[in-house]
Amino acid sequence: GHGMVLRFGTKYGAVWYCKKQPVQMFGMGNIKQGTFKEEFLQTNDRANCIEVTYVDAEHDYSKETITIYGDNYDSDFTEKTTQVTFNGITSYEQAFREGKYQLYCNKYQLRTVSFEANVDAIACTIGDVILVAHDVPQWSASGRIYSVVDVEGVAKFILPVDLTVRDNLRLMYRTVNDKLYTIDVELLENADGWCTVRGIIADLNDLPQKGDLFDIGLISKGSKPFIVTNINFKKGTISGFLLTHKPV
Repeated sequence: GHGMVLRFGTKYGAVWYCKKQPVQMFGMGNIKQGTFKEEFLQTNDRANCIEVTYVDAEHDYSKETITIYGDNYDSDFTEKTTQVTFNGITSYEQAFREGKYQLYCNKYQLRTVSFEANVDAIACTIGDVILVAHDVPQWSASGRIYSVVDVEGVAKFILPVDLTVRDNLRLMYRTVNDKLYTIDVELLENADGWCTVRGIIADLNDLPQKGDLFDIGLISKGSKPFIVTNINFKKGTISGFLLTHKPV
């Protein structure tokens, strides 16, 4: 993984990027209306070469600089070089890994989002993976479950959404125990902005209830995973970048 030290108020702590499971989901049920913003990041002027300066322990802690090339260096028409300095890195291997990480961030981080939610609805922290569904970019349909009828583990969910697809549906919901579940569902009714679907409950000891967050969409699509990069608790604002790769 890739870690860093951050300050949380008057304390310091570590966060790290690695393979993680989503810890929370956000959608039309807990994102404040009118606060969702999506930004696409330009890729034309991104660096395809990086010069990393570090302090090398094997050379009496003198400053060394290495040049690392991106995957698109040979195919680009121009060389776009950037320089970074890491005083905490003391080995060539770590400097090389950090340089490759920065280049991969340039390659894969194409989209960021920000939105506001009530402070008591924010149960994630910087570095966590969250799932985001919203009507503006049409990432699934989302909201809060209106009602659940459980019959021996097979449940009918009544949802306040109007589906445009009928087959290959999957439903994700978060229970009061803050656990995420994904199940395949069958569409029974869909009219007047409401739908009813049926599926097998994922965990009979942790049943979905009225008011639980959900998103529903095609199996091949759905909510998007984002890594949280900033939280402003004064405004209840969360921002993060789309997780499109495994950090190196």
